[in-house]
Amino acid sequence: GERARPGEPPQREAVRRGQQEPPPPSSAAMPAPPSAEQRQREEEKEEEAAWRQHEEKAEQRRRDEEETAQRQREEEGEATQRRREADAAWRRREAEAGQKQREAAERWRREEEAAQRRREEEAAQ
Repeated sequence: GERARPGEPPQREAVRRGQQEPPPPSSAAMPAPPSAEQRQREEEKEEEAAWRQHEEKAEQRRRDEEETAQRQREEEGEATQRRREADAAWRRREAEAGQKQREAAERWRREEEAAQRRREEEAAQ
């Protein structure tokens, strides 16, 4: 005949094959319906759990936002630092280039003066 499908309870299989469903368990085995007080306590517990979960999620979100903000501040700080270092390096290069230019101009002027003196000395002879 037909086999039970995986995960199907045996009485389901019986019903599917047209057999009688087993009788429901006797009322003695059934737990008494919860009292209004018990229901109230259960609902309060569930609400409390839901609220706790909500609070934990909100706290996690706050932590994530703070970490993101911290990371952004660090990245901005690093970018600012890199910019400062680049500016300082550029100023150093400019100053060095300026210094080299002044030295070159000074050398050229001294050479020119020396050449001028030689010309004057040669002319005097």
